Amino acid sequence: MVTLNRLKTLLLGLAVIIITFTVFIVLPTQLPPAKSISCSKVIWACSKRGAPIKYDTVIWDEPIWPVIETPLGKIPVLPFSGKLLVEEDPDKKEKLTVSGYLMYATVEDTEAGEMPVLSPKGGLPHRTIRFVVRSVYGEESIVEEAELTTDMDGFFSTDIEFEETPDCYIISAIYADETIVPQNPKSPVQIYFGCGAMFTTCEGVEWEEEEAGIPWWVWLIVAVVVLGLGYLCYWYIRRRRRRPTIKVPEEGMEAPVEEGLAPEVPEGEAGTGGDIMRIEVRFPQIEDPFPDAWGAGEPLTVLLRLKDRHGDVIPSQSGEIDWGDGETVQGVADGEGQIQLEYVYNIKGEYTISASYTDKDTGKRISSWRKIRIVDYREEMVRLFNEMLETLNLRDIHIDPEMTAREIEILLAGRLEGVPGGTIRRIVAGFEEANYSLHPVARSSYESMYLSITEVLKNAG
Repeated sequence: MVTLNRLKTLLLGLAVIIITFTVFIVLPTQLPPAKSISCSKVIWACSKRGAPIKYDTVIWDEPIWPVIETPLGKIPVLPFSGKLLVEEDPDKKEKLTVSGYLMYATVEDTEAGEMPVLSPKGGLPHRTIRFVVRSVYGEESIVEEAELTTDMDGFFSTDIEFEETPDCYIISAIYADETIVPQNPKSPVQIYFGCGAMFTTCEGVEWEEEEAGIPWWVWLIVAVVVLGLGYLCYWYIRRRRRRPTIKVPEEGMEAPVEEGLAPEVPEGEAGTGGDIMRIEVRFPQIEDPFPDAWGAGEPLTVLLRLKDRHGDVIPSQSGEIDWGDGETVQGVADGEGQIQLEYVYNIKGEYTISASYTDKDTGKRISSWRKIRIVDYREEMVRLFNEMLETLNLRDIHIDPEMTAREIEILLAGRLEGVPGGTIRRIVAGFEEANYSLHPVARSSYESMYLSITEVLKNAG
């Protein structure tokens, strides 16, 4: 339970870090300055002011607002994209002069479906234009960026000089949205809509408006949702691990098979086979009375002892070992006829380790094999605990499926008089470690629980 409390503290600390990061770092970079707050988004900033004045803007190649001819005369319109004036240097083809005018016009609100009424005001002075040049040489695109400032008439101009004549080039000029809140509370807010223009000599390239970045409040919602889901997962895991993972079967019913656990060696099937007299396959790390089971991801030592037909060890004999997962390796016996190898199984399951060598006298291939179960010690300990409950339940020691591990400990201590209390306590502690903790479970914990359960079942019989 201490581990779960630490996990809860860690999650709360992570939540505080994320919220602090959002408030003091993310929001200041996403929110507009105090002098550029939009009335349409922040009502309190304009509550004492009148309706904001809205301006459309356009970048054009001459200081005349775009118009269209109608039966009623020329009417100012807002084009989808602007225009730039690009002039080549007559003496140097790699040099260009790019210029334009940033102009603005008031926008009068109209009824739905009607064309907005524009009233051109002239050039927009002292505004920043983001200037982007992409020059293409074969498949390579080189990007150059700069910022230009318009003069009193909204005019801007710059020279571009390429190192060599490009295959084609793309020139873009962009004016970003701008909202200005005057210092005088009685003055209306001025909202300028952004615009852009592009000039290109590349075929098939059209102007595309830049996509707006994800608003800060979207990131805030995502952070809250992630934290909420994380807490729900923590709560679910904690609640699920409060009780044993299987239910004790009712009388006359077969015990359910726990899914996801490592398979056992079927009853009646030997764990070894072949000519075991001439090739011994041993696991030095696994001592009696433990079964041939080993943890996934842990190095397993395999010791082979090779003998001839007379039972004498064969030094310097080469042999082959098949790990049962498609991997094979060669080895040479030492002076005692032994080959010691090490292998790591990362996937749980049952594997058949086969060893073989060729008899020099008869030319026959001698082989033997031994099975090994690769397990997760945590799952294996839970399985042993649940199997013990099933076995004891069949021996007239009734265990309620809703009992906690500690309640089971008290029940067993009262019914199994021949079993020391410390043995039962080790079993329950091992189950709680496997079922509740988050740290890796060591083999020593598995061995302790295995021996304790063996002692309980022996005395309960």
